Amino acid sequence: MNTNSPLISLALPRGRLFEQLAPLLCRSGVALQDSDGDARSLTIEREGWRLLFARPRDVALFVERGVADFGVAGKDCLLEDPRQVVEVMDLRTGACRLALAVPGPLPAVGLPVIRRVATKYPRLATRRLADLGIAVEVLTMHGSVESAPGLGLADGIVDLVQTGSTLRANGLTEAVSLLDSTARLIANPVAFRLRDAHVRAWIEQLRVAVEETESHG
Repeated sequence: MNTNSPLISLALPRGRLFEQLAPLLCRSGVALQDSDGDARSLTIEREGWRLLFARPRDVALFVERGVADFGVAGKDCLLEDPRQVVEVMDLRTGACRLALAVPGPLPAVGLPVIRRVATKYPRLATRRLADLGIAVEVLTMHGSVESAPGLGLADGIVDLVQTGSTLRANGLTEAVSLLDSTARLIANPVAFRLRDAHVRAWIEQLRVAVEETESHG
């Protein structure tokens, strides 16, 4: 990236998703370093980039409000907390699924009786379960939802699943997959409309990096 060009401001999620995204973003020219995932700084300016680090659910807010021109957010976050942003590209990484999970093994036929679920995704849980004809009370939790069935708070949970190891560790079994999610490049509508040549070039580099990553499995 030409350091004489205006800074590209990019909001990135902290945590596991950042770790999965970093190699892809580096191949597209984003000036990331290995230590950025653990850095205490919330904003870093480096080699033509202004990088802002946020909780995954806050990235789209940063982009909507123009704090960042671009950002990377999971599709699950974009659907749970809709914002006025442009979804530019599916980055085809950070794959996970929103799933209904219940304690113990599943019955041979159908689902166990579920009257109440705990989740960090009340909007999506309510909508997706209703689409399946499952009417339940949805409890919003901000901590570890896996604990809810064991504490008697809920009959099941709706949460993001990648490998399923956390579910198994808590005696839970995935019953129904409700939504597949991957990371998306998003943009502030004004910034996207006014993007200049070097921004367009970066987006194209990112598109190529995505395609190359997918082709190499």
